[in-house]
Amino acid sequence: MLKRISCDKFLSNGSIREPIVFHSGLNTVLGSPDAKNSIGKSTFLMIIDFVFGGTDYLSKDTKDTVDNIGHHTIKFEFEFDRESLYFSRSTDNPSFINMCDSNFNVVKIIPLNEYNKALANRYGFRDNGISLRDFVGRFFRIYHRETTNEKFPLRSATQENVNAGIVALIKMFNKYHQISEQEHIKNKTQEKESAFKKAKSFNQIKAAPNNTAFKENNKDIEKLETELYQLTIETQRGLSDLDSFQAQELAEIKKQLSSLRRQRTQLNSQLGSYEDDSKYTNKNFKHSYDSLKEYFPNANYEELDKVEAFHLKLANILKKEFKQSEDEINLLLSIVKEKISSLESKANHLKTAPTISKAILLKYADITKKIEVLKEANKNFSEHAKLKDNLKSEKDKYDELLKSTMISIENTLNSLMKNYTDRLYNGEKTAPTIEIADSSHYHFFTPNDTGTGSLCRGLVIFDLVMLNNTKLPAVVHDTIILKHIEDETLEKLIELYSTSSKQIFIAFDRDTTYSKKMQSILNDSKVLKLSPGGNELFGRAWNDVKKED
Repeated sequence: MLKRISCDKFLSNGSIREPIVFHSGLNTVLGSPDAKNSIGKSTFLMIIDFVFGGTDYLSKDTKDTVDNIGHHTIKFEFEFDRESLYFSRSTDNPSFINMCDSNFNVVKIIPLNEYNKALANRYGFRDNGISLRDFVGRFFRIYHRETTNEKFPLRSATQENVNAGIVALIKMFNKYHQISEQEHIKNKTQEKESAFKKAKSFNQIKAAPNNTAFKENNKDIEKLETELYQLTIETQRGLSDLDSFQAQELAEIKKQLSSLRRQRTQLNSQLGSYEDDSKYTNKNFKHSYDSLKEYFPNANYEELDKVEAFHLKLANILKKEFKQSEDEINLLLSIVKEKISSLESKANHLKTAPTISKAILLKYADITKKIEVLKEANKNFSEHAKLKDNLKSEKDKYDELLKSTMISIENTLNSLMKNYTDRLYNGEKTAPTIEIADSSHYHFFTPNDTGTGSLCRGLVIFDLVMLNNTKLPAVVHDTIILKHIEDETLEKLIELYSTSSKQIFIAFDRDTTYSKKMQSILNDSKVLKLSPGGNELFGRAWNDVKKED
């Protein structure tokens, strides 16, 4: 529990105040009998919130403290199981907490969120799955904080959505773990459905757009399968064992074979021409000139011999060139034959007849491809429908679990608030009631009594029920809450405050106008007495006009 707070800016008639020491149960900050304002009651309650990890002490609505006295350091002590823990927090570096020794010498500096986690752990509610501020922040009802609306007891801030308050309430009763597990399943299912839907929108997945298209696809599939069957029985060797990929592959093989066979024919033709030319080069150009000499005795036969020698030389050159080209053609021919043999072997491996025409194969492939596309579209449609059904089922489970949990908590709260109200009024007054419609709506009211005083009384009763039946460590009630409650009821509420073993911090005025019993409770629980004229929290009020000498 919070044990003490001190600050060298806390003054009383010019002197630094002694540390403010707290105890279990009711801790009262008393004001003056004439209910004077601007003496520091609400500011001190804000400092208590600051000690519990809050940030509103330095908000724009309360920054006048720093504006008037400058930055300052709040020193404080917590006690858990007789172990004292010492800390300090400065207004000029509020995002960090100083861990201190017993003389408040800084030993270590830690981030605010780490401090909040450690404090929540000390108070024993980290296992509830709720943070320190999410828990206590809702029940520190101080002027300038957004938690004083008597119609919304679960609100921690004006802009907070209602769902956050209801979820926090479930966690306070430590009933959120099972819901959290189902929420995780629901969210994972939603992620799958969303991913599938997104893939459809980017055309990464083809799917029938609706049930009508799904039915039309089935009709088209039936027609195409009939057409495919007719095509199969019309061929010499059926294609029933072929899938569309095989058919496409076989058509491509036939196309390549046709081209290679044309090349083979051309190469064979060239090779035949070279063989004929080669035979021509083997012809003997050497002739007998004896008969010619008989008729042409004066002819130059030596020149004819030179021409004949030239022809022989040329023939030898051509023979070499023919031999070289013939070798090249034979090499190309062997390569083409090897490719033809390989493709024919591959075609035979696909188990289809080499006599099936390319046109039939292409038609078969086209039909089977269309069938596959339509079936894939319908399969994806069915898969998406299944995902949507699963998502609805998981959402329904989550909503049902959430509803049953909320009903249980609602019944518990209403029963306890009735018990408290009956103790105050002996069963003669209606009790405050909370109705939780769903995870985003609730109604807090007192049946047949809509007055402000009744609503504020209901708010106090609600807080006391939460304090005494959950791990909530403390509540804070400012005069803005208490002043609207009628005196007789307020006296009874103060008595209820005094019975709690947990810490309750209140600011209170006009203690002399109540019964002696109530005055005794307030005096016994007093931790700080403030009044105007130098006994304000910081020794002065900002709104006093300084008199000139």
